[in-house]
Amino acid sequence: MRQHKQVSSLNRRPTVLYLLCAAAFFSLLLFYIQSSFFSGTVSSDSPTKDTVSSDRDSETIRVLSNVQSSVKQCVVTLRSGTFFA
Repeated sequence: MRQHKQVSSLNRRPTVLYLLCAAAFFSLLLFYIQSSFFSGTVSSDSPTKDTVSSDRDSETIRVLSNVQSSVKQCVVTLRSGTFFA
């Protein structure tokens, strides 16, 4: 007769525990990266960073406003029926 080796659940628990710890660490790492990129905080080490950030923000607002105007013009054109004519 053959003897079957039983895989003990005690052998699996450390693996599951390691996977859960790795997933938690990875989640915390991603949260830290996202919060550092999107928090909008500027360090006070360099006063020029405020100016650069302000210029970048105003440029972003200008570009988004232009995109919004273009979309509005496309919607008006589609509603009037001249787009496909």
